[in-house]
Amino acid sequence: MLDSGCAPPEVTVFTTLIHCFCQRGKLQKAFRALEMMERVGRKPSVQTYNCLLKGLCYVGRVEEAFELLQDIKKMSTVLPDMYTYTVMMDGFCRVGRSDEAMELMNEALGMELQPTAVSFNALFHGYNKEGRPLKGIKLLQQMEQRGLSPDYVCYSTLLRVAHQVFEKMKKRGFTIDCRAYNVVIEVLCRLNKVDDALVSLREMINLGSTPRVITLNILIRTLCERGEANKAVGILVLMLENHIQLPRLSYDSLIDELNRQCMYFGASSVYSSALVRGVVPQNEPHT
Repeated sequence: MLDSGCAPPEVTVFTTLIHCFCQRGKLQKAFRALEMMERVGRKPSVQTYNCLLKGLCYVGRVEEAFELLQDIKKMSTVLPDMYTYTVMMDGFCRVGRSDEAMELMNEALGMELQPTAVSFNALFHGYNKEGRPLKGIKLLQQMEQRGLSPDYVCYSTLLRVAHQVFEKMKKRGFTIDCRAYNVVIEVLCRLNKVDDALVSLREMINLGSTPRVITLNILIRTLCERGEANKAVGILVLMLENHIQLPRLSYDSLIDELNRQCMYFGASSVYSSALVRGVVPQNEPHT
């Protein structure tokens, strides 16, 4: 097209081409496209450079990406945006350089750019990966001060950190109380680590503690949602063996899931077990 006398492609076309090359890790071709773009008089946009930054960071060429960012900042025709900084921050965090990523965040704030949840999330992951979870908690506070709502990934990162702290406490011989176990079991359910939650439940009972009603409901409901009714029944048996009463909602969840799996005898047994203990489930076993 360039040799046919036709007008050269628009900036958006070049940017799309560069984006495709970067996505496939073909950075040499991406930079050739950039050179061609400039040669035919098309000025790269911030989106064009963002593609190149992301491509470099994706393959671990963080130093080159940072040099490119410095070049961008010197340009009179292009202004880096928050996405530019977020890409570079994420690149630093991936290689264990979260403090440098934080410096970029402060630089962006100094330019009155508005960070997004994605920007903060990159830092969350970076500090967590480096074993500095308290930095993540401070970031959460900063997000809320700026009126940003942390997304699911931010919260799940903090939940994982909470579980890691819990495990460290156990290894160092701290006495774990009932409240801590309840919180951790609920956290593990939300992280979909149900087998770990079951281990914590057994540990808790062996220590003579009784799980909260809401904790049992969350655990049983999570197992039922995963189609693991047998494990949920195992919780019922464990509770009965330790003389711990299950709430009606737990029985209802169990009966509903056993019915759904056509395990009618099991549903009937659970229903009968509830009645014997003075609990009348709303759900009844199918016949």
